Amino acid sequence: MRSLLLSILILPILLSASTIVNYEVLTHSDRVDVLISFDQPYSGEVMKSRAEDEIVLIFADATIATPKLRDVTSPFLSRFVITPLDTRTKLIADVSTDVTLHTSKSGDSRTLQLRFVGPKGLKSVEAAKKAAPAPLLDDEVEKSGDTAPAALLKTATIIAIVLLAGGWIVARRRKHKDGDVVKSAWQTTLSGYMAAFKSRFPILFRSSGSGDSSNKSARPRSKYLQAFNPRNKLMTLLAGLVIIALLVPKINLYYQLDHLIKPYGVILSGEEIEDKRLWLSIKDGVLFYQQIESAKIETIDVMLFVLYDQIRVENIRLSSTLEGFLPPEIEHITLRYSVLDPLKVTLEGVGDFGELSGELLLRERSMKVTLKPSTLMTKRFASTLKTLKRDNTGGYYYESRF
Repeated sequence: MRSLLLSILILPILLSASTIVNYEVLTHSDRVDVLISFDQPYSGEVMKSRAEDEIVLIFADATIATPKLRDVTSPFLSRFVITPLDTRTKLIADVSTDVTLHTSKSGDSRTLQLRFVGPKGLKSVEAAKKAAPAPLLDDEVEKSGDTAPAALLKTATIIAIVLLAGGWIVARRRKHKDGDVVKSAWQTTLSGYMAAFKSRFPILFRSSGSGDSSNKSARPRSKYLQAFNPRNKLMTLLAGLVIIALLVPKINLYYQLDHLIKPYGVILSGEEIEDKRLWLSIKDGVLFYQQIESAKIETIDVMLFVLYDQIRVENIRLSSTLEGFLPPEIEHITLRYSVLDPLKVTLEGVGDFGELSGELLLRERSMKVTLKPSTLMTKRFASTLKTLKRDNTGGYYYESRF
């Protein structure tokens, strides 16, 4: 029992270790930016040393899963190597002798910027900080990260400890011996607190059906007390799901998803990521498809509750390259998944184009999206509607397999 409780207590400490989950290389004509992302705000010390053509950085209290080596095509930075050293991480950068390094952190301290500047580049640290690090279309954008092992290990650890804790509670429930009820230590403590609370606020525990004070023992238990009964299976299940939602490494999983969709030519760049505990919030991202800027997205909220998952994308502005095919403003697009129907993902959205709904059938590997076009869509984008099929109700739909 003590080992289990100790494991639960030290779990937040183990999960709070700063881990480098991603790095991004942005090459410009006058500088190279290396953006290093952590799974949580990084507050460790960065120690720096300089040789003639080499810069060495030591990140205290930071780890990375595996060593990384990256060649960079730039006159300022030719190569850098990231190596794990127990609870520290070492970065060695091969640079020109006239290159200087400026470091800065993002507002949430989750991203560390390393800016390698040549003599003809930015002339001061203040000017360097004002320069926008967002990638342009003619820049070389490089992302890397191997967060799958770490993310899956943390998720499995969380679920295992929650299940062990739940099993221990069930095993310690009331036992009957010779007709007498034997309470465990935690039940005795809880009963004491409830008795004190009941005496302090008796109105919460009064039955609404009878005014006879002599028949208190026969009264039904208050709905408030029943809802928080530790033996209530529904409440135990909900509590477990909330704990999992709180502790699942959502940022790690996001970076892994970003890594998986990159081979398909889909990149979300310049985004700000914030862990909201129960969900993940991604703001101000620029969506590129096949190296072409396609849309600007204000907010993406990712909610993972095991039994019910949702991704909601809000305030999408399509780029000028797509304005000839669709109205530029999209209010929201929402994807939902439920274990009650585990082989289907539902889709719905609203925008200047009208309203759409659809579903992805995972077993059949098919997708169908139905569109109820707006007046603007019907009048100005009739050519796009001609590429869709018509249904019996006069609406439009699109079908595809994946």
